[in-house]
Amino acid sequence: MKKCLCALLCVCLLACTALLGGCGSTSQNKRLSVVTTMFPIYDWLRQITGTDNHTIEITLLDSSVDPHGYQPTAEDIVRIGQCDLFVFFGGTSDAWARELLAKTDNTGRMHIALLDALGPAVLPEETAQGMQTDPDENTDEPDEHVWLSLRLAQQMCRRIADALGELDPIERTAYNANAELYLARLRALDSRFIAALDDAPQHTILVADRFPFLYLARDYDLTYYAAFSGCSTESQASFQTIDFLAKKADALGLHAILQLEGADGKLAQTIRDAAKTVDPLILTMDSMQSAASADMQNDASYLAIMEQNLQTLQTALSS
Repeated sequence: MKKCLCALLCVCLLACTALLGGCGSTSQNKRLSVVTTMFPIYDWLRQITGTDNHTIEITLLDSSVDPHGYQPTAEDIVRIGQCDLFVFFGGTSDAWARELLAKTDNTGRMHIALLDALGPAVLPEETAQGMQTDPDENTDEPDEHVWLSLRLAQQMCRRIADALGELDPIERTAYNANAELYLARLRALDSRFIAALDDAPQHTILVADRFPFLYLARDYDLTYYAAFSGCSTESQASFQTIDFLAKKADALGLHAILQLEGADGKLAQTIRDAAKTVDPLILTMDSMQSAASADMQNDASYLAIMEQNLQTLQTALSS
């Protein structure tokens, strides 16, 4: 995979170099170009720049692909080479971005790796009790799913607003004002999570899938069990994993089994069938890892998805 990426980079570098003239600086006559890798960042950028702002072009790379297996196309590489600002999370799934940045020469381009900006707030990936592991999996890595914390989202939005203000000083005041309004909405939703989950009869979730919700679980003091870690390459659960999760559902009297968006439901149903004393619902949580273009056309937003996740958790944690 690495060799393929290097070859693709080499093919595209000449094209990028030829197209970079004039990129990286802003003026009143130049449209600011921003590129990002995932839907949460895309929506944060829209909120901070203003959704009716026609002086900024925000490009989201192919968001219908699971980021754990994503590789940039030649067109993606040219877009990143030309842009004024490139924003990515900087975890395992977009490790390709750091390699690309090291190989493209655009001295005027600014880039932000949001995990770097968060510093010590980034948690190591966890292997919870009963979680199936891959012997070849690197367990000594940061958990990259930081966007699923409303609290860390506030820090990341502040960093993005600062970067936009540096690139476009004329509009800095507007960006900061938009950011403050959006931060207030993030704080309000965080408060709703606290109020709803503090009063929930149950405080344990069981996920028949990968587990990208470590930050959310930490924010609201939830215990969790899951089939796989957040960035696991495993797709088939063993008998031992299924048996463990089914017995946990029974022992804790869980009202629901959670799965991720896009799941076929087979693992959740198998665990449900294996449970002896409960008949849990199967509910879906949205990790926003592969929001499709259709979602954006339907005015999907980070806040709306997180609000839906709250409703799902309230149902799952009810008695």
